[in-house]
Order: sequence, then C-alpha cells, then structure tokens
Amino acid sequence: MKVFFFVSDTEAACHYRGVVPAKGLELRGHQAVADLYFNLQFLDKLDVLVFQRKANKKDIEILKEAKKRKILTVYDIEDNLWRVAPHNPGRGFWTNERLKIAETLTKKADLVTVTTKNLKNFVKRLNPNVEVIRNYLFSKYWSYSPPLEKPESLIVIGWSGSPSHSDDLKILKGVLEQVIEKYNLKVIIQGLPINPFSSPNVIFDPTWVRIREYPKKLRRYDIGICPLENNQFNEAKSDLKFIEYGALGIPAVCSPVGEYQYTVKNEYNGFLAAKPREWVKYLSLLVENSNLRLSVAYRARKLAETRGLEACGEVWEKVLIDNLLKVRGKDEMYNLRQFYL
Repeated sequence: MKVFFFVSDTEAACHYRGVVPAKGLELRGHQAVADLYFNLQFLDKLDVLVFQRKANKKDIEILKEAKKRKILTVYDIEDNLWRVAPHNPGRGFWTNERLKIAETLTKKADLVTVTTKNLKNFVKRLNPNVEVIRNYLFSKYWSYSPPLEKPESLIVIGWSGSPSHSDDLKILKGVLEQVIEKYNLKVIIQGLPINPFSSPNVIFDPTWVRIREYPKKLRRYDIGICPLENNQFNEAKSDLKFIEYGALGIPAVCSPVGEYQYTVKNEYNGFLAAKPREWVKYLSLLVENSNLRLSVAYRARKLAETRGLEACGEVWEKVLIDNLLKVRGKDEMYNLRQFYL
C-alpha cells in the first residue's frame, strides 16, 4: 500500500498518530509517509489518505477528491475534540467552525481511527465505521536502562505533560507536599509554563524538547505520576504516558480515569489512586521499597514491549487493508492483499 498521513502539526499527536504508524507500515513493506504538506497531485499515487486531526475547509475538498479515486479516506482522532474543557488551552483552537469541519470529515471519511473504546463510542454517532488503534512507541527512542539503588532522599518523582493538563496536577495539591515533607525527596514538573507548586523541592522544568530527546527527560524519574481529573475529555484519554514510563522501567501511579483504569493492573504493573490518601499510600510504598519499584516496573516494561513499531505496523496494516478492500472491491484488491498478507 501507499499511505499518506496528513498530519495537523509537529506536536506529540503528529508523532504518535502519523510518524510512528508510517514507520511501522514501512517495516511491513509498505510505502508510508507523514507530512504537514499535501498536494492534490499526490492522490495519483495513493491507496490510503489519513487525515490526522485535520480541521481546515480545504481538507474537505481533498477528502472528496480522494474518495472519487477510490482512495481509502481515514480520519484519525486521539482526543475527544468535542469535550475540551473551557479552561483547557486547546479550547481556543477548537472553535465552533473547526469543530464543524472536524465533524464533517468524521462523517464523510470511509473509516475513523481512534485511540480508546470510550472515544469510539462517542464518535460512532457520527460514523459507524470506527476502529480503535492504540498509541505505539518508536522503539529506538525508548531503550531501557536498569535503575540504580538510591536512598529515599534521592528518589525523584516526575510528571511530564503539556499545558492542557495543568489542571490535572491540581488533584495532587497537598499530596506531593506531604510526600516531600515525609521523605525530603525531589519532584520534577516538566512542560508547564508556570510552576503550580511552591515547595523548593519541586524542580520546575518548562522547556519544550523534541520527541527524540523526550525519553532522556523522563529517565530522570524513579517514580512516574499520571494524574487525570475525572471529566468527559479525560475519559477518552489513552494510556500512552503509562506505556512511556513502562518502556523506561519507571513504576507509575495513575488516576483510574481513561485507559489507565484498564491498562494498569493495580499493585501488579502499576498503581491506581482515586483519592489523596491512596496517592500518598502508593507513592510512599514505592519510595520505601526498591524491590517493589523493580518488580512493578518490570511488569510494566513487559507490557510496553508489546507496543513497539512492529506491533504498530501489523495493526495499522490489517485495519487499512480490510477497509481498502471495502472501498475497492475484491477483484481490484486481490493482488494487493496477496502481496502483503
């Protein structure tokens, strides 16, 4: 197949929903590319066109032209665009006009791909043909290094995220201060423009880094935290952060919200904390017990190993070929399917 991932920007979503699937498909022998720029002339050479969270009027015209040529059109969404909270910085981008365009693209695409079952159930009201394809990692960036033995005071608890998740950290107000006071350890907050905590033990790192450098930032952590407010937007969130921590051998405590409630097996490959006292309990257990950190992180890492490029390419290939078959018919697809399967 010849597949083009028409991405919306150069942020993390572009990487995980465009670059990584393209690389995975390349491993399977397909021609795939992810790019911000698209020309209608490209349609002459394509089998599949994936619109990654696009919301421009011209995208509707491109989609119409692609469908005329029996190119499989896919609209990919990794967040619930229609449930972005008013205080979320992303809400300013998702105006009513852009949401209407996104809705039109969702309705008219041959296939919609999403990251979670929750998001699938929401999107099905717009288009019945929805497939869940989880987020996968570009394996070479996520190499594992065994953790070093450390005294409690040198343990680092870490959080990393974009400004769109600043409110999620509020649920840890009081929790982190309590753990810091108990163990005199350090906490790193990566990616926010403003430090939400006043403790001198909270290290504030607002720098933005390229995706290939991002794992190096996370390797500073001994324990990862994934807090999420319980709201409609977060209920559609993927388990990506937990998988990233797991790939690096970092045990994590997560809110039982979104995909975390299904991927994280409590007290086995991670911890689920719904209340402040549960956050304090599990963070304290991990700080005090190095063997627990190692055993939990090992199980999380084994799970993360199933979410690399090879698995990514296999999943995307099956979904795209099955749906291309519907668009082009058995006779036209026979040679293509025989070659790739």
